[in-house]
Formats: sequence, C-alpha cells, structure tokens
Amino acid sequence: MKKFLVYLLICVGISSCRKENSDWLQQMKVPCDENTICKTSIYKAIYNHEPVVYSILSGALCDPYFSVQLHNLNGDVIKSYSGPNDLSAFGKEVTDQILIYTCH
Repeated sequence: MKKFLVYLLICVGISSCRKENSDWLQQMKVPCDENTICKTSIYKAIYNHEPVVYSILSGALCDPYFSVQLHNLNGDVIKSYSGPNDLSAFGKEVTDQILIYTCH
C-alpha cells in the first residue's frame, strides 16, 4: 500500500505517468528505518522548461557531498550535478522544486 501511495503522489505531482514508469520511480524511493544515516527525498522540479524528478540524500554524513541526477518523465537521466562546483549551477538551472516524497 505504501508503494502505491508513493507512486500516486509522484504521478499526481508530475501530472504525467504511464504504467511503465513505475519501475524507475520505485527505484528512487529508499526505505527508512531508525538506522538510516542519510534520508532520501524526492522532488519534482523544472529544468530547461521541462518537468523533472530527482532524489537527494540529506543527513549529517550526506550533506557535505552534493550529487543529483535529473530524470525526465520517462526515467531517463538528462542532467547530472556532482560536487560543490555544481551546487551553484543546480540552484540557477533547476526551479519550482516541490517535495513529493521523503522517508521521514
């Protein structure tokens, strides 16, 4: 049931889902428990005037390293950001970010 709700939230959030998309969307979701050091959050956003989805890790040990892959609505990686130099570019190029899932 939880997987269905996450998929439903993502579909509603990005307004365009096909049944075959569920595999790549589910792979972005990481289960959390009390032993999880890094928490996973999934966002929808706009990149280059197109909707995208990305996940990001946060937590005391994860925050120092920045790494994000933007996925189009078919699940294809269309842009990758990695490291402190890309953080500024990410902030300028990726807009309208909305949190659609978090493992908290």
